[in-house]
This record gives sequence, structure tokens and C-alpha cells, in this order.
Amino acid sequence: VPLKELIKTPPSLSLKDYKKAKFNAQDFKNAEFNAQKLINKWMWDYHTYKGEGLFSLFKDLKDVGFPAEDLINAGFSLKVREYDGTFEFFLIKDGTDYQDDKFEFSRDARFFLEHEGFSAKDLKDVGFTGMGLYRARFSAKDKEKFTCKDLKDAGFYGKDLIHAGFSAKDLKEVGFNAKQLKNINDNNLSIAITMEDLKEAGFSLRELKDAGHTEIFLKDIFSLKELKQAGFPLRDLKYGRNAEELKEAGFSLGELKQAGFTAKKLKDAGYSITNLKDAGFEAKEWEAQE
Repeated sequence: VPLKELIKTPPSLSLKDYKKAKFNAQDFKNAEFNAQKLINKWMWDYHTYKGEGLFSLFKDLKDVGFPAEDLINAGFSLKVREYDGTFEFFLIKDGTDYQDDKFEFSRDARFFLEHEGFSAKDLKDVGFTGMGLYRARFSAKDKEKFTCKDLKDAGFYGKDLIHAGFSAKDLKEVGFNAKQLKNINDNNLSIAITMEDLKEAGFSLRELKDAGHTEIFLKDIFSLKELKQAGFPLRDLKYGRNAEELKEAGFSLGELKQAGFTAKKLKDAGYSITNLKDAGFEAKEWEAQE
């Protein structure tokens, strides 16, 4: 019986049966049955009679050779719902939510990562987010197949890439700047990009300063001298530091005097009486503090 006639019979045969008989996607297309027509033929059979749901239908269509683009264009996508802090994932068709189509995301979603023929764009189009990739146990091996650049070019946001396990360095290498990474960190409570991460990524102190990071967050990974050279003013750097530390960082006696350091503290920092006189201090100022 020609495939074109055989497929018109009631759906007693499953797609698995056709695959066992060596029929593939091209055979179906030659018989004038595209992915959408096959979905229309089998969807209710999978859902109502086999109790397997749309995910099984999706996999079987992919297994007989239909490209991911055909299936996504036919209306398949992922839907995520949250209940009491836990997530449930559904494969839906044209926005229709079938209650028994829930699948174990960490297990079944591996299909999208491991099966040949899915691109980074397919993952985005079907509805994956960075958190979805994380819950699908996105691994170092997966990163070789779906690189940070691939996912970025496919439209995944910076926060998605961080959730998927890429580092600040990875994001910098594909074009994210320090300001963008700061925004990702500031606007997502589930993300914690540290100053150490940004420094290890190769961002300079000046880039981090220009991105809006303040001295209080940078002081533990950059020296006082580096902070001064990057343009942080003395008024920001003097708190919690003594005159000697600031002197060693390169601030002048005149700057320290203007910042409010007393003659006694400046003398203790190593300035001579002559230095203090030249800076405009009077003898009574350091003598009164002896």
C-alpha cells in the first residue's frame, strides 16, 4: 500500500511503527504530509488514547527526521508554570495546555540538548530560558555544542547565559561590557557576579569604575594606589584609611590637608615640620596636638 494511502487510514499505527518500517520525514513529505498534517492526524491519538502527551509526539516526529524548525513552526513550544517555588514544564501546541503533558524537565529536556539537529535558535524559539537550560543540567559538553556566542546570537539574554553556567569572562568574550554585566547583577536576585569574577574576566579598574562600581566594592581587589590612578577622588578614599596610607598611594600633602587631616596626623605620616610649614600650617597647630 502506498504511504499516501496507508497514512489516510485511522491512526492505528504510530509514528514509531512507520519509523520501524524505514519511513522517514522525506517519505511523508513526498506523500504530501508535512509536520502539521501529521500532528493533526496523531495529536489526539497520542493525547487521548496513548496517554503519552505532546512530548512523545514531538520526539517521534523528530526521530523520523523532521527538522526542529518544522516542528516549532507547527506550533510546539515550552510553557513554564511556578507553584510554591517549584517549576512545572509543559510542551504545548498553539498555546493549548494539556494537563497530562507535563514532563520531567531535567530528564526529558535533555532530548533538546542531546538530539541532533537542534540549534541554539531552536532552543530559544521553543521556549528555553537560561534557568531552563540550568534545570536541564546544561553541562560543559553542552557548552561545546551550544556556545555562549551561539546562544547570544540566538537571542538569549545575558542573565540567561549566566543562569546556564557561563562565566563573566565568557560573556565579556562575546561582547558584553562591564556596564551590561553590572545591570544583569543588579536586576536579578538569583545572580551574583562578584568583583573577583569581573577582574578575572579581564575588565580593567577604569572600566569597572565607568560602569558605576564604587570604591567600597572595589577596595578589596584593587590597591589604594590603583584606585587613585583610576580617578577615585580623595573624598571617597579617605574613610577608614590613615594619612600615611594615602600618602603612599600618591596623594600630596596639600590634598591631605584640604581633606581635613590635622598637622599632627600628617606629621605622624612622615611629613617634616618644614613640609607642614610649606603647606601652610602654623607651629601652634602641631604643637597643640603634641
